[in-house]
Amino acid sequence: MGGKRKNMPASKRRTLDGRGTTGKKAVVGVKDRKTKKVRARVVENTDAMTLQGFVRRNVEGGFTVYTDEHPSYTGLAERLRA
Repeated sequence: MGGKRKNMPASKRRTLDGRGTTGKKAVVGVKDRKTKKVRARVVENTDAMTLQGFVRRNVEGGFTVYTDEHPSYTGLAERLRA
């Protein structure tokens, strides 16, 4: 999470090293489309164990799960059925 580098004041940009996601945190979340309730948390890693573990802990069987195309979600559907 965080704003675009070009929108930051010069003093803040000078403190950042690197490009891209430097200085940002990853957030994973799930939303129940029926109740509109959201569960989200900041995660240190975006690896498969972290992201899929979060989904499995927060989704009941029989629900449809929609994700983006991040490679860490590969195989999630099979693991939810197990």
